[in-house]
Amino acid sequence: MIATQEFVLEGLSFIEDALGNHTFTWLVDNNDYPCIASVSQFQRTLDTGGFRVEKLLTMTVRQYDLDGNYIFPNNVIPQSEQKLTYNGSQYRILSVHIDTIGTGARLRIMAIDTSKGL
Repeated sequence: MIATQEFVLEGLSFIEDALGNHTFTWLVDNNDYPCIASVSQFQRTLDTGGFRVEKLLTMTVRQYDLDGNYIFPNNVIPQSEQKLTYNGSQYRILSVHIDTIGTGARLRIMAIDTSKGL
Protein backbone atom coordinates (compact mmCIF):
# COMPACT_ATOMS: atom_id res chain seq x y z
CA MET A 1 0.00 0.00 0.00
CA ILE A 2 1.11 3.51 -0.67
CA ALA A 3 1.33 6.01 2.21
CA THR A 4 -1.68 8.05 1.05
CA GLN A 5 -3.79 4.91 0.84
CA GLU A 6 -2.80 3.96 4.39
CA PHE A 7 -3.75 7.44 5.57
CA VAL A 8 -7.19 7.19 3.92
CA LEU A 9 -7.83 3.70 5.30
CA GLU A 10 -6.83 4.76 8.81
CA GLY A 11 -9.12 7.77 8.54
CA LEU A 12 -12.05 5.67 7.34
CA SER A 13 -11.45 3.16 10.14
CA PHE A 14 -11.37 6.01 12.68
CA ILE A 15 -14.69 7.38 11.37
CA GLU A 16 -16.25 3.88 11.45
CA ASP A 17 -15.22 3.55 15.10
CA ALA A 18 -16.47 7.04 15.98
CA LEU A 19 -19.88 6.33 14.42
CA GLY A 20 -20.37 3.00 16.18
CA ASN A 21 -18.88 0.43 13.76
CA HIS A 22 -21.93 -0.06 11.58
CA THR A 23 -22.00 -2.90 9.09
CA PHE A 24 -24.10 -4.00 6.15
CA THR A 25 -24.78 -7.55 5.03
CA TRP A 26 -24.18 -8.24 1.37
CA LEU A 27 -26.83 -10.82 0.48
CA VAL A 28 -24.65 -12.44 -2.19
CA ASP A 29 -22.31 -13.97 0.41
CA ASN A 30 -24.20 -13.15 3.66
CA ASN A 31 -21.10 -11.59 5.20
CA ASP A 32 -21.03 -8.36 7.19
CA TYR A 33 -18.83 -5.48 6.02
CA PRO A 34 -17.90 -2.24 7.81
CA CYS A 35 -19.31 0.95 6.36
CA ILE A 36 -19.99 4.62 6.88
CA ALA A 37 -23.66 4.95 5.97
CA SER A 38 -26.31 7.57 5.58
CA VAL A 39 -30.02 6.94 4.98
CA SER A 40 -32.20 9.70 3.61
CA GLN A 41 -35.88 9.81 2.85
CA PHE A 42 -36.31 11.21 -0.61
CA GLN A 43 -39.91 10.70 -1.63
CA ARG A 44 -43.30 10.06 -0.12
CA THR A 45 -45.65 8.12 -2.36
CA LEU A 46 -49.37 7.79 -1.69
CA ASP A 47 -50.09 4.09 -1.37
CA THR A 48 -52.94 1.95 -0.13
CA GLY A 49 -53.40 2.80 3.54
CA GLY A 50 -51.32 5.97 3.49
CA PHE A 51 -47.95 7.28 2.42
CA ARG A 52 -44.90 5.10 1.76
CA VAL A 53 -41.54 6.72 2.45
CA GLU A 54 -38.78 5.69 0.08
CA LYS A 55 -35.23 5.60 1.40
CA LEU A 56 -31.86 6.10 -0.25
CA LEU A 57 -28.79 4.50 1.35
CA THR A 58 -25.36 5.95 0.62
CA MET A 59 -22.31 4.12 1.98
CA THR A 60 -18.57 4.56 1.95
CA VAL A 61 -16.85 1.19 2.25
CA ARG A 62 -13.14 0.44 2.57
CA GLN A 63 -11.69 -1.85 -0.11
CA TYR A 64 -8.83 -2.94 2.19
CA ASP A 65 -8.34 -3.59 5.88
CA LEU A 66 -5.57 -1.83 7.79
CA ASP A 67 -3.10 -4.61 6.85
CA GLY A 68 -3.72 -4.06 3.13
CA ASN A 69 -5.89 -7.15 2.59
CA TYR A 70 -9.07 -6.99 0.53
CA ILE A 71 -12.22 -6.50 2.62
CA PHE A 72 -14.27 -8.44 0.06
CA PRO A 73 -13.02 -12.01 -0.61
CA ASN A 74 -10.96 -12.17 -3.83
CA ASN A 75 -11.76 -8.47 -4.34
CA VAL A 76 -15.20 -9.37 -5.72
CA ILE A 77 -17.19 -6.25 -4.88
CA PRO A 78 -20.94 -5.61 -4.81
CA GLN A 79 -22.63 -4.83 -8.11
CA SER A 80 -25.76 -2.99 -9.26
CA GLU A 81 -29.07 -4.82 -8.73
CA GLN A 82 -27.68 -7.00 -5.93
CA LYS A 83 -29.28 -6.76 -2.49
CA LEU A 84 -27.97 -5.90 0.95
CA THR A 85 -29.35 -5.22 4.39
CA TYR A 86 -28.50 -2.29 6.61
CA ASN A 87 -29.99 -1.49 9.99
CA GLY A 88 -32.77 -4.07 9.57
CA SER A 89 -33.92 -2.91 6.11
CA GLN A 90 -33.26 -4.47 2.73
CA TYR A 91 -31.91 -2.39 -0.17
CA ARG A 92 -31.21 -2.93 -3.87
CA ILE A 93 -27.89 -1.51 -5.09
CA LEU A 94 -28.22 1.24 -7.68
CA SER A 95 -24.55 1.94 -8.25
CA VAL A 96 -21.06 1.12 -7.02
CA HIS A 97 -18.24 3.55 -7.69
CA ILE A 98 -14.59 2.79 -7.01
CA ASP A 99 -12.52 5.69 -5.75
CA THR A 100 -10.63 6.55 -8.93
CA ILE A 101 -9.23 9.81 -7.65
CA GLY A 102 -6.20 9.30 -5.50
CA THR A 103 -5.97 6.07 -3.60
CA GLY A 104 -8.54 3.56 -4.82
CA ALA A 105 -9.05 2.68 -1.15
CA ARG A 106 -12.82 3.00 -0.98
CA LEU A 107 -16.13 2.29 -2.66
CA ARG A 108 -19.23 4.45 -2.78
CA ILE A 109 -22.40 2.34 -2.79
CA MET A 110 -25.85 3.82 -3.42
CA ALA A 111 -28.93 1.69 -2.84
CA ILE A 112 -32.69 2.11 -2.62
CA ASP A 113 -35.12 0.33 -0.33
CA THR A 114 -36.64 -2.73 -1.95
CA SER A 115 -40.22 -1.57 -1.44
CA LYS A 116 -39.54 0.56 -4.54
CA GLY A 117 -40.02 -1.54 -7.68
CA LEU A 118 -37.34 -2.28 -10.26
